[in-house]
Amino acid sequence: RKAERAFSADADFYTIETGDDSILGIGREYDNEKVIGLFNFSSDAKVIWMKEANENYLNLMTGHEMGKEVFVEGSGFVWMKRR
Repeated sequence: RKAERAFSADADFYTIETGDDSILGIGREYDNEKVIGLFNFSSDAKVIWMKEANENYLNLMTGHEMGKEVFVEGSGFVWMKRR
């Protein structure tokens, strides 16, 4: 996490509409670096459609490229970085 500038205390922070009341979406941006966190407060797995147009993301936990549909385990989370 320390390697990502978007986690700096000086980063801009905002919520993201996910279309699902059980998923909290947050964005952090700093020096043109952007990360998105999706947090599932349901025990059910969810698929969230990312509305960020023309942006590609990398899963910070797995290193895999993310598509427009993001799977979030029940009671799980995903951190993604804009590529």
